[in-house]
Amino acid sequence: MTIDITQDHIRALIARAGISQREVARRMDINDRTVRRYCKYGGTVQFVMALEWIASQNDTKKGD
Repeated sequence: MTIDITQDHIRALIARAGISQREVARRMDINDRTVRRYCKYGGTVQFVMALEWIASQNDTKKGD
């Protein structure tokens, strides 16, 4: 399985989650500058997997 860690994918996941970059940082307990850097240059596998989970939680809420 390949994990897409590109900046475009990260931005799309944040949009799918329906939250701000600052809120992503708060939920992951990381610095908001780190999230901005990942949005600009790409992220880590761990960050993207956590962001996938956050986005999937929003998908679940929409299905209610």
